[in-house]
Amino acid sequence: MFGMLDYRAHKLYLLMFGIPLIILRLFSHFGLSFIAYKTGFGYSEIWAIQILSSIVALIFIEILWGLVALLIVGKLFEFIFGLFVDVIPAEGRTKEEAQVVVDSGEKGVIALIAKKHPKQWTDEDIQQLSKLDWVEYLFFRDRLVNRCEQVREYFTENPQIRYREWRLKEFIENSNVPVKWQEKVFCNKSIRQMIVTYSILIALILVNPLHI
Repeated sequence: MFGMLDYRAHKLYLLMFGIPLIILRLFSHFGLSFIAYKTGFGYSEIWAIQILSSIVALIFIEILWGLVALLIVGKLFEFIFGLFVDVIPAEGRTKEEAQVVVDSGEKGVIALIAKKHPKQWTDEDIQQLSKLDWVEYLFFRDRLVNRCEQVREYFTENPQIRYREWRLKEFIENSNVPVKWQEKVFCNKSIRQMIVTYSILIALILVNPLHI
């Protein structure tokens, strides 16, 4: 085992597990959709029941796959990586934060910025926060930067107010740059993944390759 700074360890992590992670990601979209489609269309001849069964099957398969990916695959990769590399936290990060950087790289570093007290955010930090999600960066960047600047100003000018997540949400909702539904939907990675997965299922249902 050898020591390596967290941000450098991320590059090695990608070399070791990058391809398996890509395969797993593709399977989570295409594989799960096909299994759900085959399940729904393999045990009934009634089209409405086939569609409903496929959707229900996909919901349960996604839940099961999420548990497998999170509790088994993720922990397995982390365990194997830990056999070879002793991750050294950089830039004052804790071991837990260092692991976030190993897993996510630059996005992990940016995500840790968001957990800091807003009064500690620099202008550069705020610009970095706008890069956390590529959809948000492309379509809502100015709005997000403006929102972060207002949040920083609010908590800096009101030091008596304790910084809490619920208070942050309350301030944002009452500000002139609230998070609109478009931003909530399209800047949420989980929702985007769900849209892709269910779109593939719909395409399979329409094409119905089992009966071609």
